[in-house]
Amino acid sequence: MSIHGIRTRPELSARAQLTSILQAGARIYMHIADATLETGVPTAEAAVRAHLRGYGSWRGEEMRQAHAALGGDIDMQTLMQRWDSASTYVVKDELEADGVYSPGDVQFEVHYCPASLAWKEAGFHRWGHVYCDEVHQSIASSYHPDGVVVIPLNLMKGDSHCQFRWVLPPTAAKVDQPVTDLGRQLAELYPAADTDEETGMRLAQTRTSRLIAGRFLTWARAAEEHGVPESALVEGLRRWATQRGELLAKDLVGRSAASFLTNLDLAPLAVWRYGVAVENDDCTALIVHGTPMDDLFRHYDAGKYAAMFWDAFPILVKAFDPTLECRVTVTETATPALREVVLRRAS
Repeated sequence: MSIHGIRTRPELSARAQLTSILQAGARIYMHIADATLETGVPTAEAAVRAHLRGYGSWRGEEMRQAHAALGGDIDMQTLMQRWDSASTYVVKDELEADGVYSPGDVQFEVHYCPASLAWKEAGFHRWGHVYCDEVHQSIASSYHPDGVVVIPLNLMKGDSHCQFRWVLPPTAAKVDQPVTDLGRQLAELYPAADTDEETGMRLAQTRTSRLIAGRFLTWARAAEEHGVPESALVEGLRRWATQRGELLAKDLVGRSAASFLTNLDLAPLAVWRYGVAVENDDCTALIVHGTPMDDLFRHYDAGKYAAMFWDAFPILVKAFDPTLECRVTVTETATPALREVVLRRAS
């Protein structure tokens, strides 16, 4: 057995691998939103919208810092051509061939959206549509104070595709974004012009992993601010982990610790910093030196929310294979970080 073997999913394309992590991000939003709305708290809907606006604003701020460190102007063309999520990576050929790009006006269509596929399958139409409107406008105006995005056609409204137009008015002021330490760190996650395809995909997975943690952290903040019980976050994570484990099991012919780690949507063997402590037929143990999620939690002093995030990992493993036992160890620090994952076949 080797966790360094090739992927065992039937779909081996880079697009399929990136779709997996994009849908993981879409589903964490969906499951926590559902759990939040089910609480019946009067401010539940406001909490969902606050999360989306907070998530979009956070992304715009981080991209602005990263792009400044990369040496780009803060405009709509830079925003789109250096997007943080893997969502544009899976359709980059289409966007490059058919999109229209200038600093103040970017137009393109999206015909393949992994998030919309996950949401439609679950009947999550209304709040999927709300996500598209709230998050994209929050990104635009956070990235540049005069930024505007218009989405006249939207897959979540039943249209055949999404149509985006990202605009800066002619009177838009130039943004003078100083280069920050965070910006320099984030800039390392973006490909250079000569980056090869494999590295480009790994970087897209890394950035999208960070976004999943950002989704959860902005959810936690919105829930706390709007009086949503913490149990809604825990229940949302439980549903998210369970569905992902069950879907992964359906995708694979055989179930093992190796196949789990090799094919997991978070791509641990591609983007986590780790060493293998044990690897045999009965047990696999990873010593984890860092993950994109923990990098984010540490930077924003996420505290208990980091621990809560990793508490859901054994649920994911159990849903994938009930005969696999999972032990997760995190650091005993102010912001816990993942340090060891042990997967063992139950006796």
